[in-house]
Amino acid sequence: MAQPISSDAPPDPGAERAKPLLRHPFRRKKLAPRPLSIQASAILALLAAQPTAASLAAGFSLVAAGLVLRLWATGHLRKTDELTVSGPYAFLRHPLYAGALVMGTGFAVMAGPRVAAVALPLGFAFFFLYYLPRKARRRARRGVPHLPHRGSRARAAELRLAAARAGADALELRARSRE
Repeated sequence: MAQPISSDAPPDPGAERAKPLLRHPFRRKKLAPRPLSIQASAILALLAAQPTAASLAAGFSLVAAGLVLRLWATGHLRKTDELTVSGPYAFLRHPLYAGALVMGTGFAVMAGPRVAAVALPLGFAFFFLYYLPRKARRRARRGVPHLPHRGSRARAAELRLAAARAGADALELRARSRE
């Protein structure tokens, strides 16, 4: 006969807690001020949108260009293996971010001139004054060397310098940069 579980018994530390099938839609993370402000801004932009055929065509071409850039960058990215220096990474340090920025610009242009006049300056200010510097500060705290994507000779020299600082084998990194 099975014994009833006492409510006074301490929980078994080895027992795994079952994950719920659905998450609560109003979790604290989703109700934080930053996501709420972004969601409220998107709703206001939709309400104020007055798209025209020209703004839709121009915005769609920007969204398509940003999407193509992101897809191209994703095809060349090897996150944890090595520094990616091929494809769009040979020309841009952050092609995924650049593609997202071009796509956001396209969506703002699609919404019409009034929304674009407000959303673009605010979006660019957020992106260049807050988001990218925050990523650089986070990377510096973790000790990740800063390796800008420039010409191949400068890139090889910077790879050797970063390898020497990190204690890695400089010849191995130089060989990877020539591939």
